Amino acid sequence: MRKKLLSLGLTALLCLPMMAQNNANDNEFWGSADSYLLRQTARTLDLVDRALQEYPPVTGNGTARRLALYNVDAILHNTTFDKSEQLMNYVKMRMQQVIDGLKAPLEAEMSIYKLYNHGFIVRTKSATVAYDMVMGSTYQLIPDELMAQLVDLCDIMFLSHKHRDHVDPGVVKMFTDRGKQVVGPAEALPNNKEMTHFREEKIADLSIQLPKGKLSIKVLPGHQDELQNNIYVITTPEGLTYAQTGDQYLEEDIPWIANVKNEIPKVDVLLINCWAMELKTHVDGFSPKLVITGHENEMGHGIDHREAYWMSYLKLDELGYPYSLMTWGECYNYNKVK
Repeated sequence: MRKKLLSLGLTALLCLPMMAQNNANDNEFWGSADSYLLRQTARTLDLVDRALQEYPPVTGNGTARRLALYNVDAILHNTTFDKSEQLMNYVKMRMQQVIDGLKAPLEAEMSIYKLYNHGFIVRTKSATVAYDMVMGSTYQLIPDELMAQLVDLCDIMFLSHKHRDHVDPGVVKMFTDRGKQVVGPAEALPNNKEMTHFREEKIADLSIQLPKGKLSIKVLPGHQDELQNNIYVITTPEGLTYAQTGDQYLEEDIPWIANVKNEIPKVDVLLINCWAMELKTHVDGFSPKLVITGHENEMGHGIDHREAYWMSYLKLDELGYPYSLMTWGECYNYNKVK
């Protein structure tokens, strides 16, 4: 009931300016193609949000969710809408849903929130852990005030590698200003003395004490080409294990990744880059109970490299693992199978 009321409230708020415009009798667009497309985009994103509320992330996903995400692809692959008010309002609304969800009681053993790009927040009873949170890449999508609220609700953030679509100095400062730890490889903001830099060229153990418990972490020495790319395999006090691969992409790493499950705890949820090299080999290497992809529709890329949700569906359908494809602002509630 709470979710339905939230959805209705958000939809009503989004539609208020549209209703006012309708009352002003300005729904004819002859000679104003741009206005027509922007209005159509607002209407489509409103319907997308309602569909995603009605059909939240599940294992495998269904036709209704696919259709909604295909519509997001269509909008995000039209550069006309980059930086548009309609897109910005949609992103704000999706991030507000994450904030509201994090403030509400935990609904599962582990809740996984997908943010922009390859950013995630993983919440359990003992810890709320962030990965690669950024406000944008080439331009800002998430306002400072909303990101600050997200940071307030997290305990710690892990950074995979130094690229700006994974490391946002402003977000790092929000964490450290609040006395919260940020962990990244040596190459990530190397002059930032407030961060914890950790990198070894072998699988290494790291233990971090948080207010409600201790995280046990295996740090894998991955790479994106020549860059350091830490892969953090985190086990919570509840015995839940999850990993985020950053932008892992190096052929020389594939042999050890293919067998890494023998050197790490059993992985419940793998958060993997949708364009990872030899995706099936990577997933087999971790052998997770659930796969969730990230990095779709990065707005800093040209449309040929804004990896579409429909492309991720094609790859995930072939993996042979349970999966859930999510978009910005969504939450998957995971319960460990005993």
